[in-house]
Amino acid sequence: MDVPNSCFRENVMLGCEKFIAEFFRQIDSANWDDLKNLVSDGVVYERPGYRPFVGVDEFMRFYREERNVNSGRHVIDRIFERGKDWVCIGSFRGKSKAGDDLSAEFVDIYTMSSELILRRKTFFFAPLM
Repeated sequence: MDVPNSCFRENVMLGCEKFIAEFFRQIDSANWDDLKNLVSDGVVYERPGYRPFVGVDEFMRFYREERNVNSGRHVIDRIFERGKDWVCIGSFRGKSKAGDDLSAEFVDIYTMSSELILRRKTFFFAPLM
């Protein structure tokens, strides 16, 4: 089934695209106070290798303390939106806290509520084990 992409338009940044760009801008600049304002109090974040982070405090603790990234930049390739469900496809390049190079392709699935992230689930492209 071909899903219409009402968020991504050539040379036009619509609401969801602006929001996702701002979300990753706050992460890449380690601006945790402003990042907190983009998620709901009851946010749930799931990503490989971690138990789900439930609530804004656990979500923020992950970014402030647990995340193994010292610096880097997300690049957004595509965004799809259907109502409150958004999908972002992109990549990340950066350095770990130990100084190692990091490189990953990812897909994020978001459920939005009142213009805030209610749920986020991240998938990484990785070699088969």
